[in-house]
Amino acid sequence: MRKKSLFVFALAAFMAMSASAQTFVKGTAKIERNNAVLTLPQKNKAKKAAKAEGQTGLAANQKYVGFTMPSTVPDPNQGVGMPNYPNDNSAAASLLTKDLVSKYEGCKIVGMRFALCSTIGSTNVFVIPIDAQGNINDPVLQKEVKSTEVGWNTVMFDNPYTISTSTLSGYLVGFEYAQKGTNSQESYPLAASGSSDGAIYLYNNLGKGEGWYGVQGAGDLMVQLIVEREGGFAAYDLSLDGLVTLPYAKQGGESQLQLVCHNSGTGSVDKATFGLKLDGEKLGSFAYNKEIAGDQVAIPVTFDVPEGYTIGDHKLEAYVETVQEQEPDPTSDLTDDNAEATFRVYDESMNRQKQLVEQMTSQWCLNCPYGYNVLNKLADKRNDLVWVSLHSDYSGKSDDYKTQEGEYLSSLLTAAFPSAAFNRYYYGDTSMNPYGTVAMAIGYPAQYQEQAAEFFNELIDYSAQSYPSFSSIDIASNYDKATSKASVKVSGRTVKDFEQSFGKDAVLTVYLIEDGLTGKQKMPTGMTSPKYSHPHVVRKVVSGPLGDKLVLNGNTFEMDYSDIDIDSEWNADNMSVVAFVSRPITGGVDSQGYVVLTSDVDDAWVDNTETVKLGQTVTGIANIDANGKAVTEVARYTVDGQRIAQPVKGLNIVKMSNGQTLKVLVK
Repeated sequence: MRKKSLFVFALAAFMAMSASAQTFVKGTAKIERNNAVLTLPQKNKAKKAAKAEGQTGLAANQKYVGFTMPSTVPDPNQGVGMPNYPNDNSAAASLLTKDLVSKYEGCKIVGMRFALCSTIGSTNVFVIPIDAQGNINDPVLQKEVKSTEVGWNTVMFDNPYTISTSTLSGYLVGFEYAQKGTNSQESYPLAASGSSDGAIYLYNNLGKGEGWYGVQGAGDLMVQLIVEREGGFAAYDLSLDGLVTLPYAKQGGESQLQLVCHNSGTGSVDKATFGLKLDGEKLGSFAYNKEIAGDQVAIPVTFDVPEGYTIGDHKLEAYVETVQEQEPDPTSDLTDDNAEATFRVYDESMNRQKQLVEQMTSQWCLNCPYGYNVLNKLADKRNDLVWVSLHSDYSGKSDDYKTQEGEYLSSLLTAAFPSAAFNRYYYGDTSMNPYGTVAMAIGYPAQYQEQAAEFFNELIDYSAQSYPSFSSIDIASNYDKATSKASVKVSGRTVKDFEQSFGKDAVLTVYLIEDGLTGKQKMPTGMTSPKYSHPHVVRKVVSGPLGDKLVLNGNTFEMDYSDIDIDSEWNADNMSVVAFVSRPITGGVDSQGYVVLTSDVDDAWVDNTETVKLGQTVTGIANIDANGKAVTEVARYTVDGQRIAQPVKGLNIVKMSNGQTLKVLVK
């Protein structure tokens, strides 16, 4: 299993370079974020940080230009670096592409600024043009900086440079530094922000010789040009950075969106109106009468989905109508005055029976006991979890509980141990999911475990709110002790518009798991415990590892799995069947030979999950709320009134979120 923070990649745009030019090359090294011990932000506490500068401190005809907006520098313990590759002659840069810089054609570069999470002493800053063929040329601007500090460092050049992009593909803008090899604060000096698909460019020897390497996973390097334009820039210029919506909305109901924007102008903005269109037809306008500065502002908006609107995908568009009670300045950059998003309209939904947690772990991962502790605390908070553990080999050592299918799935869903996927819901915030994978890191030490468990508890609820369920699951299982053979029948029903609501390519995955196992486990102390409890171990993936295509007969399905061998070393009395319907995922091999997810990371979610003891039967409670909301189980009792966490054999009394009380026979 590969464990990484960032991965080195080769840029296709820079593959056709001359032999005499410096080039971006592919390597096998991994850049690291300074997060040896995972931490969580303190809830309900204001984070002390320097106020974002916006465009303040500049002359009226000057402006910051870069992929990272003027923003607060990350906390020093959030720096990134490459301590495994110490080099006194390293450099870090951001590649400002032609698409970005060409907006400032004819403007002058008069300075730059760069952010640090740890001081680097003296440095040289530079601006290097990249020609249309990808060749890295000599610097057009450079300057020595005698000292640096944590936070923003501003440098003004002695001789301005006029931007001309007609023969260029972009500019490398950055600074030199000495990459330290010790695992200390000074080893992680670089500040980054933005999404995990941003890029940092490093000059170092990462296995393919000294040269420029591109790395992803931490965002963009926080570096910006200071450009100057004769006549100045527009005072009022809002940039729309994105439109975020819930992925599903009910016909005739309300939905929510967040419009993310920032102030790119030189003047202060505290009044703005935005228009909203649905499939090209205007829905209305909304006002925002608070300050919009250089940092991103997320504006929450509730909107109505028309009754009878077509089930399926629809486009939502937001755009700037007025700024400070004026129409957008025609001299401003109008190309970023609108943002779009798609969402799916549905009519009916079903009860979400269980919530799936897939843990990626190994007996030889010394931080994995932290992950078990977090998930145990999460299980204490809910009675609807189905927790499965996928084991893998680690650091060249064999895990007693690994399966080939489980190891393959772990490679697709995660990049680090310990981690877990929650309904395979993708959470894209890099502060909590720096690897940008379906599974999220769960290796929190003791002082953070309760807070982490509560975060994942809320994340599960949010995933269920974001993705309604459109199918139900029944499981009938049999086990023959004489032959050590099992059979499983998974059936269910769907809403009438399942294919329009969920898709035509749904898959069914079936696991066999075993509880009550004890075995060796590497502990955070470095010692190996000989009798560590290993719960919910996936013994067999009964279906294909990526699931089997869900075959519908109208609005029902029935899929049989027979002649399943139960190994003589397994305890069938402690085994359960887990079945779930989900979006399909696909895998492949990347350029470095690693197995990776090749389908969209945010298109893997689980529609519904159910579980039952091997040899027993459970019938899913498929119910559709009159308001289209998922009807969920809130409590389960035996016939004598004792509350239970899981279905037990016999008659179960089930209370639902819509007030219903149901009698369910568990065979």
